[in-house]
Amino acid sequence: MKQTLLLMVMVLGLFHNGQAGSSKPEFTLRFFMQAAKGTNPAQVIALNVPNPDQIIPVNKFAVLTEKHVASMMKLPNGGTLVTLTDSGSKIMDTETSNNVGNVMVVLCNGRVIYAPEIDAPLRSGKIMLPPGLADSDYQLFENYAKKREKM
Repeated sequence: MKQTLLLMVMVLGLFHNGQAGSSKPEFTLRFFMQAAKGTNPAQVIALNVPNPDQIIPVNKFAVLTEKHVASMMKLPNGGTLVTLTDSGSKIMDTETSNNVGNVMVVLCNGRVIYAPEIDAPLRSGKIMLPPGLADSDYQLFENYAKKREKM
């Protein structure tokens, strides 16, 4: 009996390729903080930031993701108003308080869209991004938000 059960588990393991969190999300919005000098190199990635062209070393893991975004609204000037969730607002407040003078790099669907130097903590839970998001980015976010609501 034990051998049959073990064999069934092994066979299922061979044919099951989906794992929790293994699929790439359709929409991503990631906020990375510049890595402090002396950070372990294994915990840092280099991001190429345009205008001006420079490479910014950031912490390997994003401090905020699309999961922390409550809404995105396209502004008349082409920019975007991002409203964070309550937990996202708290994280942004803490991270920007601890990183004044450093750069925050924002990526949307793998593209660097904003990389400001943090001059003060962001406590409002809202972030204004400059023009640069495509209409398809907004559509992907809407699709993501609808799927998230169903969960």
